[in-house]
Parts: sequence; C-alpha cells; structure tokens
Amino acid sequence: MLAYNEADNLEPVVEESVAALSGSPDIAEHQLIIVDDGSTDATPDVIARLMDRYDCIKLLQHEHNRGMGAAVQTGYSGVELEHVTFIPADGQVPVVEILKLVPAARDGADMVLGNYTQR
Repeated sequence: MLAYNEADNLEPVVEESVAALSGSPDIAEHQLIIVDDGSTDATPDVIARLMDRYDCIKLLQHEHNRGMGAAVQTGYSGVELEHVTFIPADGQVPVVEILKLVPAARDGADMVLGNYTQR
C-alpha cells in the first residue's frame, strides 16, 4: 500500500483491506506492507496506531518523497509471500477488487492484470 500524506484516508482504507483479506476464503495468509513515501503529515502516526492493532502490517519508509515508482520498488523488496500486488492508500482501488484476481493467480498465471473502464 503506497502512502504519501494519507493521514486522513489511511485508517479506513487499511481497516477495509484487512477485513477483506482476513474474510476471504481464497486468502490463507496475508501481509499488508505500507510504504510511507516520506509523508510530512500525520501518516506515520496513523501507521503506528494501525501496527498496534494489526499484526499483518509491515512498514517500509522513505526519508523523503521519492515518487510512486520508488515506493512500488521498495514495497516489492519487502514481500515475503508468493503473490504481490499494490494499491494506493487513498482507497482509489479497494482490496475487494484485487481479490477478484486471485483465482487467475491461483490457476498458475505468471501475471494477472486488472483494468478499470469506468471510475
């Protein structure tokens, strides 16, 4: 989950994501890696509270904002499980949408992509 100055959005998005992942019969285990891309607002404080609440969260941080590409690269560097995806912390892409891709990944696809035609 890519986060840059998302203090207002992060908590509900993480709560929704953890609930969706925990409640999915298709997901045996999960980890939510939050990449704080040098936030200057209260994002680090929100992440600390969330980490106290959920043991599935792993934090990776940049000292200063390095952009989305660097945040994705940092997030992927911390992956410990077999499958990986990324979502923004602003809730633009709900985890329930990502869960729709799980069957294709489980069927052995090397890569599964989604595309929104209507937003």
